[in-house]
Amino acid sequence: MKSENDLMVSDELIAKYLSGAATPEEAIALHDWMTVPENKKRFRELESVWNATHPSKKMPPINNMEAWENIQPKSKQRSFFSPQMIGIAASVVVVVVASLIYFGDGFSGTTVMLTADTTKRVTLNDDSRVTMYRNTSLEIPEAFKGNTREVTLAKGEAYFDVAKNAAKPFIVHAGFANIRVVGTEFNVTVKNNEVVVAVSEGRVLFYSATDSIYIDAGTAASLTPSAEATTIDVDANTWAYASRKLIFKDTPMNEVIGIIEKTYGRTIQPSNSSVKNCKLTAMFNDEPVEKIVFLIAESLNLKLTENGQVFILEGESCP
Repeated sequence: MKSENDLMVSDELIAKYLSGAATPEEAIALHDWMTVPENKKRFRELESVWNATHPSKKMPPINNMEAWENIQPKSKQRSFFSPQMIGIAASVVVVVVASLIYFGDGFSGTTVMLTADTTKRVTLNDDSRVTMYRNTSLEIPEAFKGNTREVTLAKGEAYFDVAKNAAKPFIVHAGFANIRVVGTEFNVTVKNNEVVVAVSEGRVLFYSATDSIYIDAGTAASLTPSAEATTIDVDANTWAYASRKLIFKDTPMNEVIGIIEKTYGRTIQPSNSSVKNCKLTAMFNDEPVEKIVFLIAESLNLKLTENGQVFILEGESCP
């Protein structure tokens, strides 16, 4: 069960502290919260990422005794360190944390969310849901204001399940392109100089300075900065990393392997070209990857072995 301090201290408050915007009262709450070892570990992870991604926003030097003397119940003066916090700040190690890290920008009122080697599901304050793929950066406001709901997919890939609100359209800024919807589900990929949108349900408007196109469910389109939109083929496996639903219909094993590796982050290695030439017809719904690979091996009469994080499929031919 969470304590009262657990409920008070969020990652946004930690980021506020790191950005130099925390009040003395908030700094004290953070200090109390960090008496729990797991909380202290979380603080150090965010502190490391903050220093790695905000090299120009170093915390200013401060007289810690003066800061504590100035803390009053209704004080509006900002203080950043307690004596105990000085020791924590001195132990910063700049690393990239291989998990979801998010931190508030105390100056812009936005939250930057990053994933490294895992996917993450996020619920926005309008009840829209976003599944962020690995190595993805998403910027969201602390609250949607005005007549639109706007977020920025700076890099990577994300699946959006947007809560319907005809009076307040949802807009995804993705590099040079934009996606505008009222309420629907779609996948967005930002890679190099290309943005690809694949629609699962409903309809979206996909546009840039050079072109615009409406995309309906079951279709996708690609845009580059200097070209017109191009319609491309798509299937539900495009967003399987979000839905955990895999559908194969006489699908070549090379494609099957690529989809499973993307969805689960595990490597599958065929032992020879005979295995690569196999084709699979099957459907899986939110099954563990170990079970999926085992069932594939069984159905194709292949031998399955594991070497660390790698699945190895061996066989001479397929039925």
